[in-house]
Amino acid sequence: MIDAMAIFSAANNFAAFVQGYGLAQFVRDYGPLLGSALTGFTLLLAYIQFRRSNRNHHAADLKAIEAKQVEIYQRLELESLSVFRFEAEHRSILPFYKSHLCPPEPHPRGTDRQETELTARKYYESTCNLFEIAVRLRKKYNGHAISDDQNLNKYIITRDYIEDDVFGSWIAWFFDTACEWGFRAVWHDLRDNYAPQLRCDVFDPLVRELIAAWDVEHAAAPRANLTIPEEELAPIRDRFYQEVGKNFGCESALCWVNDIRAEPFPQPPRAFV
Repeated sequence: MIDAMAIFSAANNFAAFVQGYGLAQFVRDYGPLLGSALTGFTLLLAYIQFRRSNRNHHAADLKAIEAKQVEIYQRLELESLSVFRFEAEHRSILPFYKSHLCPPEPHPRGTDRQETELTARKYYESTCNLFEIAVRLRKKYNGHAISDDQNLNKYIITRDYIEDDVFGSWIAWFFDTACEWGFRAVWHDLRDNYAPQLRCDVFDPLVRELIAAWDVEHAAAPRANLTIPEEELAPIRDRFYQEVGKNFGCESALCWVNDIRAEPFPQPPRAFV
């Protein structure tokens, strides 16, 4: 903070100097220099005010973004609950579609095939609606241009309203969903309803890979076990997290699997069996 007494003392000293020098002589000798100094001081004050205004605007923007993040997180959590509620209400149907590979039966026993297929479609539609919101609210970069500062803004699709850790948990949900044969069975029909971020940068590459690696082989020679072993699943998961994390600038996703493995957690006894 500027000392008011120091300013007052300096002003008195300057007035005494001008009086002793002679006002007319002082104006003639120092007038142009004083004018330049005054102009520079005015510009300095304007710059200080500009910087202060920018800081205030930046702080207000950060607060607005934080408030928006909380609002969006709460909205996504509430919408997630509706999906989970739908799944619980149709617990006699949906587990049939959530195994890694297709069961030999055409539909769950004791149910109507058209009803079960419509239920599964609506479940995956609701899930993808949530996924689309999540990806569209993430900042997306083009990996080939991220080092080019001059062109970086061209590759920002939207403001980053979803934090890294939160988006990392959504990537885990993306992967688990794509591993369900029921989702892969309807994705071909659903994909045209969703934004390119969800189609091209999340599901298309993974679903195409899993159909080729799992579904085609299973159709030709059905496996008795409909679960893909972890040693086969792990490298696919790692690649998916890396690719989606890079696509959406999510550092948490890039080390998500390693972080989880670094925190071993005991598996409890099967208390519900």
